[in-house]
Amino acid sequence: MIIGDPYKFAVMFDAVKEWCAGSTEHNGHFAFCVDGEMLPGRIINSVTDVALAKVYDKLKNAPEDAGVFDMDAEEAFERIYDLVYPSLESNRDNDYRFELAPEEVIDEGYNIFLVRKGSEIRVLGARQDYDREQSRCIFEGIEIVEAVIDEEQREEMLSRIEEYLETHCEQYRRAVMDHLDENTIRIVKIDEEALFEFIYETFNEKHDFIMNTDAVECMNWFEIDWENHAFLYAAKKFEDGNENILPFPKDIDFKKILKRIPATAATVWTSEKVYRDYTFDELRKLSF
Repeated sequence: MIIGDPYKFAVMFDAVKEWCAGSTEHNGHFAFCVDGEMLPGRIINSVTDVALAKVYDKLKNAPEDAGVFDMDAEEAFERIYDLVYPSLESNRDNDYRFELAPEEVIDEGYNIFLVRKGSEIRVLGARQDYDREQSRCIFEGIEIVEAVIDEEQREEMLSRIEEYLETHCEQYRRAVMDHLDENTIRIVKIDEEALFEFIYETFNEKHDFIMNTDAVECMNWFEIDWENHAFLYAAKKFEDGNENILPFPKDIDFKKILKRIPATAATVWTSEKVYRDYTFDELRKLSF
C-alpha cells in the first residue's frame, strides 16, 4: 500500500505473511518515498503498525521552525541532525520531534527529518555512514532528497493512515498519541488480577527472548505468589516426534516449587541466561 504521492512524499508498506508468527503481528516491508526515491533503497523487515504510528504522530505534530525550513537542503539537514542528536559538548537534550524515521529505517543508516513552516511540511532524507570515533554521522558526500507537502496533502495522509490502523491494527490507539500539558499527570491503576495478566502476557510475548526457545514448540505454566512477591513461568516441549501432545506431569506442583526454588535471575532484561532447566524427577522432589 502507498499513502501519499511517491513522486513527492509517501509511505510505502505491506504486511508479509511469512514474517508474521501470529494473526496479531504486523511484520512487513516499510519505506518512505521522497521525490521519487525509496528510502531505504532495499526491502527491510519492520513492525508496520508501530512504524505507521510514529509517522502519524510526527506528521500530526510536526515541529515548526521557519528559520530551518528556509535553509538550503544541506544546511537544514545538518542543523536538524544537531537538534536530534546533539553533541555531548553541547549539553542539550535530544529533540526527537524532528525525527520521522522508525527504528528499522534508522538501523539501515537513513536519517529522515521533517520541519514545518505555517501550513507546509518539509521532509529531508539521506543515507549516512557513522563515524564511531566522532560519535556522529558523516555529512561529506551524502545525497539529500527532499519534498514539501501542504496542509491538504498532510491531512489526506493522516486520514488514510488513521483509517488503515483503525481497520487493521488492534493497537491502533498507540498511533493517536496524546501530548500531555505541563500540569497533567496520567495515571493507570490496575488490580491484582490485571497485574497478573500483564505479567503473564509480557512473558508470553517475550517468550523466545526470555526462555531461549521457540514459543510455537512449547506449552507453558505460570504461578504467582503475592505474599512473597514472586512469579514463576515454566515451559516444556509441546509434542513428541509423533505429534502427540505432552502435558505437564500431574505430580509436579508449581505452587510449591515457586516457594522452594531460588530466583533464577535478578532481571529478565539481559542477554545473559535467566532460566534454569530442571528434570521431571527434580521437580517431583520439590513438589512434596
